Amino acid sequence: MIEVEKVISLIIDPLLEDGTIGFYHYGNEYELKRVFALQNYRNRYPFVWLEMPVAQGSFENNLSNRLNQSVKLILATSSKKEWLNDRRNRETYDKVLVPLYNALKKVFQKSTLLTVEDNLYRNPIKIPNYHTVDLGTRISPQKRQVNAYWDVLTMEFNGIFRNPCK
Repeated sequence: MIEVEKVISLIIDPLLEDGTIGFYHYGNEYELKRVFALQNYRNRYPFVWLEMPVAQGSFENNLSNRLNQSVKLILATSSKKEWLNDRRNRETYDKVLVPLYNALKKVFQKSTLLTVEDNLYRNPIKIPNYHTVDLGTRISPQKRQVNAYWDVLTMEFNGIFRNPCK
């Protein structure tokens, strides 16, 4: 079985080692909140998050040991909710997220474990001032929230993943 989250981790490891990426993790929104509740992850930016589940629409070819998979990565860095979009573009997108997006494309292109189909990436989507709001109800009070605001850039592509063990 080819595990996309592990293959991506191996590919982007050089960016983690040189500090381009603060940390990499994967999961659903619940897992994201749990990770950021831990003190050791709160200030590690920018981060790359693989949105799970990734199993939908995948095809694994056991003979060629390849997995065709659609992937969505969330690239995020800390932000301030009071910033207007022109400052946000300068401080987070131009200085951090767009260079990170380009660095990821470069390591993906060099990798022998991943081929981005037709070298096509879906249009990246900017999500400024990303945060989750759960005000709760009287019966179910507000849950503890991550006290962080992020600017986000999405990265989506169809990839052919190879097993790193073969």
